Amino acid sequence: MRCLVAVDVPAIRDAVGLAARAFSGVEVDAVDVENGRSLLRRRRYDFGFLALDSHSQDSDLIWDEFHQVSPDLPLVALTPTSALSVRRGDRSRLKLFALLGTPPDAVELYGTLRRLIDRIRKSRPAPGAAPPAAPA
Repeated sequence: MRCLVAVDVPAIRDAVGLAARAFSGVEVDAVDVENGRSLLRRRRYDFGFLALDSHSQDSDLIWDEFHQVSPDLPLVALTPTSALSVRRGDRSRLKLFALLGTPPDAVELYGTLRRLIDRIRKSRPAPGAAPPAAPA
């Protein structure tokens, strides 16, 4: 399972990357937002974390680009804790799996990762499982 962490603040990027790596079978690419945009075009990811800094046009363009390149990619937005109540409306508009404050709370971060990884694993067929039967 592959995770993209695209955050410009190194301390936040490192904390999220380290938390994701703690889960068995998760490979993490932790880079700044610009490099994340490039990697998203070249690799397939199972889920991602992306900074959501402000209501700026630039931030909205980055989110739109991520959704255009990989529309089914479950994304977790990271935004300053002080802006969480304001950003809650963005959760449905941006089709977010979760919205976390920064700096990330370790319990909330690990809990979100656990739920996200469990959801992805449940949505995939088990290795060696028979394909679904064709309708008669």
